[in-house]
Amino acid sequence: MTRPLPDDDVRRRVTADFDTTFLLEAGAGTGKTTVLVARLVALVRTGRATLDRVVAITFTEKAAAELKQRLREGLEEALETAPPGERERLERAGDDLERAHVSTVHAFCSALLRERPFEAGLDPGFQVAAEVADDRTFDEAWDGWLDRHMSAGHPLLVRALHLGLKLDSLGAAARALVSERDVLARPAAVPAFDPDSLLDEMRRAVKALRPMKGCCLKPDDGALLAILELETDLERTERLTGAAREEALRGLKVTTNRGAQPAWKPKEVCGQVKDWLKAVKAAAESYREASDAHLAAELRNLLCGFAQAFEDAKRAAALADFQDLLLRARDVLQQSLPVRRYFQGRFDYLLLDEFQDTDPLQVEVAFLLCEDPAAPAADGWRQVRLRPGKLFLVGDPKQSIYRFRRADLGVYELAKARVTACGGEVLALRTNFRTVPSLLAFVNERFGEVFVNKGDPQPIALEPWRQEAEPGGARVVAVPVPQERLAGTRADEVRGATAETLAAL
Repeated sequence: MTRPLPDDDVRRRVTADFDTTFLLEAGAGTGKTTVLVARLVALVRTGRATLDRVVAITFTEKAAAELKQRLREGLEEALETAPPGERERLERAGDDLERAHVSTVHAFCSALLRERPFEAGLDPGFQVAAEVADDRTFDEAWDGWLDRHMSAGHPLLVRALHLGLKLDSLGAAARALVSERDVLARPAAVPAFDPDSLLDEMRRAVKALRPMKGCCLKPDDGALLAILELETDLERTERLTGAAREEALRGLKVTTNRGAQPAWKPKEVCGQVKDWLKAVKAAAESYREASDAHLAAELRNLLCGFAQAFEDAKRAAALADFQDLLLRARDVLQQSLPVRRYFQGRFDYLLLDEFQDTDPLQVEVAFLLCEDPAAPAADGWRQVRLRPGKLFLVGDPKQSIYRFRRADLGVYELAKARVTACGGEVLALRTNFRTVPSLLAFVNERFGEVFVNKGDPQPIALEPWRQEAEPGGARVVAVPVPQERLAGTRADEVRGATAETLAAL
């Protein structure tokens, strides 16, 4: 007799309950792909949906190909024991499999956009830019934009270069801005900045310090020399203008820890001198921060113009990059209610794998497609009223590793809250088929120590299915992570240290 799994009830439910929205938190080695395939097969076998009306999205093309292969095997296995009615549905699903929407989110969004290109503002014959073509389009647009602005002597670029900004760094900033243009390519509020504010502070300090010089008994006292240096810096800076003056002020160095009281009469003057010098030094630090903030905001706004030039270049070439696929799909679903309702009617179920690595745009697309059409149309995904059962999410927050690709556990938690607010449920797969009990006990203990801060996703305590290894087989070796690696770090940073520990086993 086969022993029951600790989470048998969860596995049965997700393959039988199609009227509840689920977020399935599946730990490592728990067979989440098997469960995902089982739900897909059950949808077809029971007649709840045909395969052409189901969307299954995963993270990479390799994972999508594997999921499609696993789905084919699941359909074939189900056919072996299927009664006539189910057999017809399963056979049709097998025929439809190559046309099914089992893909990455980019491939799925591309398919949506090709159905409604005009509403999305795209050329009907648009091509998805390969990496090389995308880089070439960017480089050509950047070189042309930069040449025009440099030839015209754009004052902001002149200022930035004078203050030490390298053109390569500016180009890297432009690339970062267009890659996340939905967030960064928006006008930024420019903070107030007076380019002469530090000069005014220097003038006040020098005016106060000059009478104090006569109180110094030693011409080589450090505090007296600091006053003289400040006077020299003031005279030199006042002769400069524009970016040259700002550069000089940003580079101001003020010494505050030199000078001895016995060299001053009265000796209290030495302290007064140092107080004035400390005030100028603090003003210099604030000036540099204000200059940086002002310059960064101004440059960001300037680069928004380049982002538009880049969009114009892609439009002229009928190209769309990967970010366009997500942005255009999100925008058309959000802004055009007829398009949103059309695609909501095209698909009955949407299954999204590796949800912990999903970026905000993907969440928006998924939630807008799964909106209940009987509810008032939402302005954004956070207000969407989900149609019960249409959305099925699978993820494990402690395995989120793609922050550089905009994976955001904050968005994961918001989506989780939205699922439950719409009557959905969060379930957990706990049975691990991969790892021996001793190693799982170690992993559960370590993660329990790591995820302790408020707001950290709580790890799923995995339960072993395998028996312990025979003597001489696998064993657990505790490899300590230095405490200095752990002190003051966030949970996602400590996960890297824990991974190093596990890799050493």
